[in-house]
Order: sequence, then C-alpha cells, then structure tokens
Amino acid sequence: MESKPLISQDSSLLQEAAGAILQAAMELFAERGFDAVPLSAVAERAGVSKGNIFHHFGSKDGLYLAVMKQASGNTARLLAELTRGTGTFADRIHHFAGAHLDYLMRNQCVARLILRELAQGDAERGRRMVEGAFGGNFATLVSIFRSGQRDGHVRRELDPAVMALGLLAGNVFYFQSQFLLPHLDGVGFAGDPGYYCTSFVDIFLRGVLTVES
Repeated sequence: MESKPLISQDSSLLQEAAGAILQAAMELFAERGFDAVPLSAVAERAGVSKGNIFHHFGSKDGLYLAVMKQASGNTARLLAELTRGTGTFADRIHHFAGAHLDYLMRNQCVARLILRELAQGDAERGRRMVEGAFGGNFATLVSIFRSGQRDGHVRRELDPAVMALGLLAGNVFYFQSQFLLPHLDGVGFAGDPGYYCTSFVDIFLRGVLTVES
C-alpha cells in the first residue's frame, strides 16, 4: 500500500529533472550554440549527472531536438487558435502575429535559440529540425493561407509558402534588430512592438501601392 506514493514521487522527481535539463540546455544553447556546449555544462547547470541526461534524451542531438520542440510549442498553440478562431481572416492573422511577437519579446532565451539555429545550423541539422520541431508549424501556417485563398480572402496567384515565411520573418527581424531601432532615423516604434506588428501586418495584407500605381 505504501509503494504507490513512492512511485508517484519518483515519477515527479524524474519529470522535475527532465524539466531542469531542458531549461539548462535551452539557456546554454542560446548563449553559445550547439557545438560549443558540452553535456557536462548542461548537467552542471541543471544540477544532475550526465547519465541523467542520457537517460531522458538519449544523446546530445536528442536533447537539442527536445529543446527545439519545446521552443516551437507556443507557436503551435497560437496556430491552433488561428485555425479555430472567429472573426475575419485579417483579424485572425493580426491576432496571431501580435501574440507571436509578444511571445518572442517576453521569452528572449527562446527567441535567441531559434535565431542562433537559423544563423548557424547546417543542412543536415536543418532537416532534423524541420522534421522534428518546426516543420509542422510552418505547414500549418501555409495551409491557413491556402484556406484563405480557397475562401476568397487571399489572392489565388500568390505563393502561400512565401506568405507564411514573410509573416514570420517580420516578427523575427523586429526581435533581432530591437537594439538598433532606437538609433535609426524615422523609427518611432522602437520599444513598441504592438504598434510595429499591427502596422506591419496591415502592410503585409494590404500592400503599399495605391491603385493608381
């Protein structure tokens, strides 16, 4: 009768250890990059043994993939909201983009981890990241734009993959350039990501040229 609480306690401790490993790995990979982080450093920061890391994640590559899956989880939730959401197509795109940028700005470690992977990853690791972490999110966003085309909200001749990439790129570049923005002429939205995102998505959806042009 007394073994059940012990099993439950052991399970809780295992989950706690796995969470500590993921958090430590995310911080270190964001700070230094994949190649520069030994598992011993992850173990030290997480307060566990290297064997504990192998037990939970199998290898350094397995740990990195788990970290990237966790980093992409919030975007998956936002895309689910976008798919199920009410309101006009434009309203739903605005909401998704605003929530996505807000998440990046409030979770700097996650955002820097993704940026480091974009800048330093190679073709093989990129394939693994797409298959194991980011590919599903991107495919969902592409399908949302395709649905918009079928429903008559989006011009049919446009490439939905280009639209998906462009929408995400606008947010990622704002995050990346946030410390340069206050020093650029004409930039009145430094420190105001909400204003930037609303304006950017409006331009993204409606264009900049007048009918006469």
